[in-house]
Amino acid sequence: MERWKGQVGWASGWHEGCFEQMQANTLLACSRGLPYMPAQVLKSSDPLLKSFPVPTPERPDEILPGVSDASEVITADVSLYFKTDDNSHRFSKKLETDPSWISIKDPLFLAGDNAEHYARFMPPLPRGIKLAFTQRWHLLHRATVTGQSTYTYKLSITEGTEKTIAESFSAQLGASYEGLSATLSRTTSTSVTVSTSMTTEQTLSFEVPKDEVTVVAVWQLVQTFLLVDEDGKPFTYPPSGIWRITDNDGDGNQARVSFPLNERGANINTMTLRSPTIYLYTKSFKPA
Repeated sequence: MERWKGQVGWASGWHEGCFEQMQANTLLACSRGLPYMPAQVLKSSDPLLKSFPVPTPERPDEILPGVSDASEVITADVSLYFKTDDNSHRFSKKLETDPSWISIKDPLFLAGDNAEHYARFMPPLPRGIKLAFTQRWHLLHRATVTGQSTYTYKLSITEGTEKTIAESFSAQLGASYEGLSATLSRTTSTSVTVSTSMTTEQTLSFEVPKDEVTVVAVWQLVQTFLLVDEDGKPFTYPPSGIWRITDNDGDGNQARVSFPLNERGANINTMTLRSPTIYLYTKSFKPA
């Protein structure tokens, strides 16, 4: 454990600028000896900031963008599931926790038209559906302070995503809500923490020495997960779509195909996750 004091930091009832640096760079205040801030506050030496840096100012009066450019897009194969109101016993690849979710790779969909029994989507699904993943830094707060002075600011930090979106997204990927973090981390080879949206308030406090101007910027990492087709376009499927099982003897059945996030307007098959990863950037300038 590394214990240190600094001029810049977080406070909930600021307590002598005292911090404890725990494992995984989790920043905890020493206020009455109780940790209060669950966010992962990065050090400037963190590998993520080396590969994906935040925008930085060259002058104290420079305006920073509200959102950084996106990181490189990562795409990965996924097992996609859809929801149906007729979970026919003839399908064998279903979610154990909810058999109304069927895999698009169920053997009946993979069987050819000459098979004794086969299923198909009407209209056909887009080809090559994958999961696309990007990250952006979102600016939560920026201030320019001239010393000698002490600056304090109450900052609202929202982490997580809507639970209903996360639940639907996890089911579409064939995972449980509780297992979605592990599924996405494994699929994207990136640390992902999925939680229900929650907003907390923290007090930012720092001192600026005499004859210095300090720029402080608080950045939060926001991750976006999107289902795309083989051309990289957002995956969509009409709400009138159906699946149909066909038997060579002429019998069969059909029912509606539903991808719930496909019906949420701008959130089409997308989950935006405000991660707990925070970076507190500071830079000092000499007054002009």
